[in-house]
Amino acid sequence: QQQSSSSVASSASSSTSPSQQPGTFQPIHNATVVAEPVEPPLQGKCEHWTDPEPAVEPVTRELMGITAEEFVQKFIDDEGAFWNEYHSETGRGGERNTWIRPYPKTTNKCCYSRDFTFQQPIPKTSFLSIAAPSSTKVTQVHRWFFPNDEEVRVTTISNMVDIPNGSSFAIKTSWIVRQVANGCLAKVYVEGLFYRWMMGLKGTVESMIKRDGTEYVVGLLDKMQRYCEKKASSAAAAATPKKLPEPVLAHPSGASAADALARAAKK
Repeated sequence: QQQSSSSVASSASSSTSPSQQPGTFQPIHNATVVAEPVEPPLQGKCEHWTDPEPAVEPVTRELMGITAEEFVQKFIDDEGAFWNEYHSETGRGGERNTWIRPYPKTTNKCCYSRDFTFQQPIPKTSFLSIAAPSSTKVTQVHRWFFPNDEEVRVTTISNMVDIPNGSSFAIKTSWIVRQVANGCLAKVYVEGLFYRWMMGLKGTVESMIKRDGTEYVVGLLDKMQRYCEKKASSAAAAATPKKLPEPVLAHPSGASAADALARAAKK
């Protein structure tokens, strides 16, 4: 019996190597790991979307010759290229354009999203210039989804945490872009989100949001409109038939028909 038990123990010890103790995770070699495909968000509602306040007047632009899907492809779903270009043109790229870089999107259950960063100049006319630097870092979250085939909705929420009371509020823009007969109609609502009570400052901050936030949106919309007008102009030029040169008919004498007519007119 002693020999039998010792042989079993010897067999067990030889079958389990020191690096493969029972109960420990063992990697599977030569295995192919297949990532699960990410499903696009379903059309319909987004849990992050809230309708703008009824009292807020939107900034409106007609973007001719573009569909809702093309709007997203050119201006939104491009790793931030369009917004980066706007920020670079308007001095919002940061020192040495630090914040001009790709911003990939994330696919969520109800929308797409991405985090964005840029530098916002603070004009001397702003009340923030009293205690804030000449510019501030802005962290911005973009979200977009399609309620239907002919409409896209976009929200941006911007935070400026390194200015006085910056953590107490955020700037929100709500974009409703609908297809119309000749393109898209874009309506953008600029609002303030207040996280804390601001003693005597709420009205001043709302005024700043209305002015600076609207200026930022108008700049984006103007740039979008210029792109659409250029696109429509190029399409119209391509559709216009080119005038072909008139053929030159040969004359029996070897001269052109125009020369023959000129000689006949002199007689």
